[in-house]
Amino acid sequence: MFSHGRISLPSRVWRTALIGVLAFSIGSATSAFGLVVNGVVEACYNNATGDLRLTTATRPCITARETAISWNQDSAAEAAARAAADTTLQNNIDAEAAARAAADTALQSNITNEAAARAAADTTLQNNIDAEAAARAAADTALQANIASGTALSGYEHVHAISTASAAAFAVAICPTGKKVLGGGGASSGGRLVSSFPLADDRWAAVAEQTGTLDVEVTAYAICATAP
Repeated sequence: MFSHGRISLPSRVWRTALIGVLAFSIGSATSAFGLVVNGVVEACYNNATGDLRLTTATRPCITARETAISWNQDSAAEAAARAAADTTLQNNIDAEAAARAAADTALQSNITNEAAARAAADTTLQNNIDAEAAARAAADTALQANIASGTALSGYEHVHAISTASAAAFAVAICPTGKKVLGGGGASSGGRLVSSFPLADDRWAAVAEQTGTLDVEVTAYAICATAP
């Protein structure tokens, strides 16, 4: 409380806290009853009681029992500059937070897209494996049927062909003249097998595509026999 030109504060309070509180509560009104020179407020701290009073031209500090202290009184320009700096700082913080959020969103989108691409590739690969397995099963069934019916198959053999390319490789395994393809398949090295299928009644084809930086190699296999 202010009384008779003096502000009473608890004894032995830190001088820094006293200065901050007094500067905030008194503000520009200090110049009406205290000594303010070039924006500097001057006061006297009572060493025994802890009281703080503002000095005036006629009541300077009593050096025997008081300590002279002072603090700056912010001008309107300084306050505006500080407010502008705070605003700029907050804008920078908000912009950085927005940039981080955008980067996190882009990263999550890339992860999702990569996961979808891998899932699609796995599905394609599994379909190729299933198709090859079905073709082999059909060939085995046909062979078994021919054996059961007494139809003799001669010249039973496996043939293969290999092709290498930088992007996509295509290989065709061709049965010897006079023989028919009973089944076949494909395999890839350095890439991904895309498809394996009968190209004609005497040949089997396989296609693979590059997945890295190395050339892709594809091998086509054919199961051949002389037609009865």
